[in-house]
Amino acid sequence: QEFLRDFDDAQSIDQRTYGAIDLSWNRVVSSRTSLFARFYGDASEEDSRIRGSTFFGCLGSQPNGCIRTSNGTAQWFGTELQTTAKWLADLSMSSMVGVEGRVRRATFKNGISDFATGAPVDEFGAFRAMTAGGALYAQQVWSPIAALTLNAGGRWDFDSDLGHRVSPRAAATADVWHGGTVKVVYSEAFRAPTFEEKYLTNRYLVLAAPTLSPEIVRSLEASLQQRVGRQRMLVGAFRSWWSNVVQSEALSQAELSAGQRAGLLDSST
Repeated sequence: QEFLRDFDDAQSIDQRTYGAIDLSWNRVVSSRTSLFARFYGDASEEDSRIRGSTFFGCLGSQPNGCIRTSNGTAQWFGTELQTTAKWLADLSMSSMVGVEGRVRRATFKNGISDFATGAPVDEFGAFRAMTAGGALYAQQVWSPIAALTLNAGGRWDFDSDLGHRVSPRAAATADVWHGGTVKVVYSEAFRAPTFEEKYLTNRYLVLAAPTLSPEIVRSLEASLQQRVGRQRMLVGAFRSWWSNVVQSEALSQAELSAGQRAGLLDSST
């Protein structure tokens, strides 16, 4: 929204407060088994006031500008439990299993005020939500011979608002000659749309997008590392494929008209 803001306006503000806590506990039960537990939480609040002396994003009755305000708060709390066990007589196989649960809450709203007096004129886009989600994940590591290590795993994330997604990962590391190691990795990951990206709406400026899907990235990486004494040389290559990337788009005239007919956009927009 920087194009809406008057340059170097002393009365325009962006203010954010943030706090977080992260507690973890580790316990080695035996030479074969270990436990890990974690509790985390964070909270944030953001206030914004953007003053603009043009009509962009303002009411039809405000040709000389307006003040756009927004306020949002968010809280996250979660816990994670994980265990690792080593198998076989030579401990060459290792299994890790974990589970995570979390709760998140968010609120935000927008408003428009008079440019000259600062008096509130309209308020819209108020949103409040609380969701619960979690994840199950596992990893298996095996070294069938001293020169080869295989690693495979996956993570299943689920959320009451976003649905679910499985992200696999696989890797192999091999010592191909003295001091030379080859590594190949394939992985997938995703980023869920934020509450703002899905539900933030302003009938003078932006439409909500409640059907957004998670961004997904698939990556393939290969590398060769050569050790010479205390020195290490590394050469590698990687490729990533992205899909469903979240981005802002200008509405077409047909989309603008449809939004106005549905009452989602003001007729003056």
